[in-house]
Amino acid sequence: MSLPEKAFPVSWDQFHRDARALAWRLAGLEQTFTAIVCVTRGGLVPSAIISRELEIRLIETVCIASYHDYTDQGETLLLKGISEDLKKNGGEGVVIIDDLTDTGNTAREVREMLPRAHFACLYAKPQGVPMVDTFVTEVSQDTWIYFPGTWGSPIRRRSRRRPRKGSPVCRHCSKKQTPDQLPFWSGVFSARPGGLPLAQSAGPGGGEVVGQERARDPGNQQHGGEKENPGLVKNRHRQDDPDNHCAAKRDGGVGKNA
Repeated sequence: MSLPEKAFPVSWDQFHRDARALAWRLAGLEQTFTAIVCVTRGGLVPSAIISRELEIRLIETVCIASYHDYTDQGETLLLKGISEDLKKNGGEGVVIIDDLTDTGNTAREVREMLPRAHFACLYAKPQGVPMVDTFVTEVSQDTWIYFPGTWGSPIRRRSRRRPRKGSPVCRHCSKKQTPDQLPFWSGVFSARPGGLPLAQSAGPGGGEVVGQERARDPGNQQHGGEKENPGLVKNRHRQDDPDNHCAAKRDGGVGKNA
């Protein structure tokens, strides 16, 4: 699989700002939109934000799969069409929302269903610009946009992987853990970009500030230390080992819960 030469990572904050900016532009058209057609899956989050800002309650989806590679768009595959009610009058009064128009293939297919609808997206590439009516930011054709929530493999795909050499090892008993034994957040929050893992930064009684202090204080001296507060070690172990599979080894054969 080829990898993109140029990357444009988008954070949740920027994604939200750009969606609201698109809502402002649509509101400035002085056109009344009665429904939204969301192009899944990229248009789901922008549609939720825009529907709130423009107070649109009727939301339809058109499900089209196209991407099969990091740099190339494959043939489009229509998984779900649009209701006949919205197709009346060519989709007049309908706004189509997507996150990106790349080659314009997806937009072209949706436009054939709703020729009189208004097509809007957050980001557009040169080949796709002629197919949209309103967008926020234009990027070069050879740039790959990393949208928030799309980094890493899907949870469902990770859960199907078989145990392999180099599986994660429990730091308390040195026993290898298979993916189904790992905490559900281990592969999600541990790779959270731009901050501490949520499990660390938003722990009970801790919050973001405490999490940052502990990051600056790896010895945990400001919070009593592990020697003065052995419960810290047990609590962390319960998070790393929710099934408590190594309790017997840790507790000297007793096997009680920490």
